[in-house]
Amino acid sequence: MVQQLVRGGQPVDIPSTGEIGETVDARLAAFYERQRDIEDARARERYRGLKRMELYLSPPASSATWFTGSLVDEGYVWSLRLASFAVSASGTFIVYRASADKDTRRPIGQDATAGTTHIATWSSDQARLRHGDGLYLVPSTGNVTGVFISAWQLPAEREGEFA
Repeated sequence: MVQQLVRGGQPVDIPSTGEIGETVDARLAAFYERQRDIEDARARERYRGLKRMELYLSPPASSATWFTGSLVDEGYVWSLRLASFAVSASGTFIVYRASADKDTRRPIGQDATAGTTHIATWSSDQARLRHGDGLYLVPSTGNVTGVFISAWQLPAEREGEFA
């Protein structure tokens, strides 16, 4: 450190480099702690309202085709990730996004491989269900005996976050 000549008759306390370092380190630690708190709050806000939905549905006996009914509560939107279907006889399968029974305007998945178990998967922005939407399930043969659905749910005003 360069020596300084101080005149005026008053004692002057000039901090050492160690004292300056301790002060700077303490201020930086407090700054980074505040930054971590801000990031934690942002992360909590980002995931608030995001909910994992998993449900198993049992269709009525002898359901050659089956409409699940509305799955999504008002004010929410689902991003489907997985739907699996069990049928009583080996065959192919088509699943539609539907708002009523026998609504075949919006196919969202199919399994062309014959079998008694079928699985459809989607990435984040491929199959959304809104209030009033359900799934209409159409096996080529047999009856639908079980359905498992896995999805993410968000408040409807945050639907763009699925993209």
